Amino acid sequence: MIHPLKPKELHGSLVNLRAVLETDSEQLFDSYFQSPEVARFLSRAPHGSVSQTQAVLQKWCEWGTRVNKSNFGWVISDAKSDCPVGVLYLMHDGVAAEVHYGIGVPFWNQGYASEAVEMATNWLLSHDAVQSVWTAVDTENIKTRRVLEKAGFEHDGVLANWAILPAFSEKTARDAIRYRRLRS
Repeated sequence: MIHPLKPKELHGSLVNLRAVLETDSEQLFDSYFQSPEVARFLSRAPHGSVSQTQAVLQKWCEWGTRVNKSNFGWVISDAKSDCPVGVLYLMHDGVAAEVHYGIGVPFWNQGYASEAVEMATNWLLSHDAVQSVWTAVDTENIKTRRVLEKAGFEHDGVLANWAILPAFSEKTARDAIRYRRLRS
């Protein structure tokens, strides 16, 4: 039996991980969800409207309305201004948790992603039910690979034909590198 993890706010020096606010949709649409640069390594196309972003945020980041209690997301916000800068999602299957994150283009290369991933991973591994945290990254996504390595993740193999990424092709699956961090 999976014991659901209860989401909570996490606070760091650069970012906070928190539930979605009503005002987040437009800002995250502008900086993250509509961006072709962001969507390049994702299995989705850029969002076409704020309402599309609202639906995704409601599904993943509104903690009180979660249907699947083992999966949830945080809004990544700037620790000083509380401005939303990205999202971090997790799926918990009992002994492992899968994480995925994204940061809006204006907030790249400022340490937000590294701190958010490390903070979320440390929190996940603090639960007895979670023995490892993993993710899959397109082989060409060097920036995300560096973020994961900074957060203590290690290369754990190649996943052949892992995902179709619309920015590259609608028909051809691409390889991904599996990264994993174990409980120490």
